[in-house]
Amino acid sequence: MVRTKAQPGEFQWYAWEDGIGWGTVLGKTVREGLDAAIATLDSEFYRNGILETMWVPVRVFCELTGEEGLDYVAIHPQEPPCIIGNLHRWSIPYGTWAGSEEDLAIGGAGPIHHEICSECGWHEFRNGYHTTPWGAEHQLRIWFTPPTEQSLSWGKHVHTLRRFAEGVTTDDKNG
Repeated sequence: MVRTKAQPGEFQWYAWEDGIGWGTVLGKTVREGLDAAIATLDSEFYRNGILETMWVPVRVFCELTGEEGLDYVAIHPQEPPCIIGNLHRWSIPYGTWAGSEEDLAIGGAGPIHHEICSECGWHEFRNGYHTTPWGAEHQLRIWFTPPTEQSLSWGKHVHTLRRFAEGVTTDDKNG
């Protein structure tokens, strides 16, 4: 909820989101003004249909003090639906790095985490060391790519291995 009445020491900040001015927020500092503007951002508006992380610029300006601030909000994509209609079964297809999301933020030049849905072949990539267009380093970037012939073939192989592990030794489910 955006407050409309200023507290002592607060200033009115004009706010822009993705280059479009939309109103004002309140805050004592540039950071508070930016945080208030970011809190109103509707990430679902931007997330609809995107397949990779995007950064939305948020800008505030105080006419009284002449101060202005700029920040960027990462909007990560939602997982595309599994084409098979189930939940994705993400697996690492070959010698790609496989660590936790927290590991993506640990020092040095980081690897790109790559998984494939063994059900439908969609690819998911995560890069915790992405450098944004404005130079911010170590930002998490997530992107999805549609199935390829290779990922579909790999998924069939994994599916066969799962069926074998479950004790199904033929393609005929009745034995």
